[in-house]
Amino acid sequence: KSEVLIAVLQSVAKGTDIWRLIDRDEMAESAREEKIQRDIRVLRRRELENYLFAPEVLSAFCKGENKEGLETEILGKAQELLNGGAPEFADLRPITRELLRFIKLKTQLQNLGNDRREFALEHLAPALRETPNVFQELEEDIFSR
Repeated sequence: KSEVLIAVLQSVAKGTDIWRLIDRDEMAESAREEKIQRDIRVLRRRELENYLFAPEVLSAFCKGENKEGLETEILGKAQELLNGGAPEFADLRPITRELLRFIKLKTQLQNLGNDRREFALEHLAPALRETPNVFQELEEDIFSR
C-alpha cells in the first residue's frame, strides 16, 4: 500500500524524493538492515522519543535553562524510572509523564508545556541540536542511505 502511495505522490510532485521513515520498536538489527536495503529508513533507537529524552539531551536542557545543578538528579530520576534499562531501546511512554512531573517540580520552571509531547517539542528538540552525537545519529538515520 505505501509503495503505491509513494509512486502516486512522486508522479504528482515530479522531482521530489519521498522517504519512508519508521520507528525501530523491537526490530532486530538484521530486520532493520533488510528494511534499509529496501529504501525504508529505520531509526537506530526504539522511537523518536528515545532521541529527545536521551541523557545528553536532558543535560543540554538543564544547561540551557541554567539548571546544571539539577542535572545529576534529573538524570538519576530518568535512570530510576527506566529500572536500569538502556534509554536508547526502552519504551519511554510509561515514564516520560512522571519524568516531566519531576522536572517541573525540581526546576520550578514555568511554561514547560501541558504534556510530555509539548515539553519535548518546545524544550527537548532545541536541546537536541546542542548534543552533536545524538543529533548526528538522528540526522544520519533520517537522511543517510
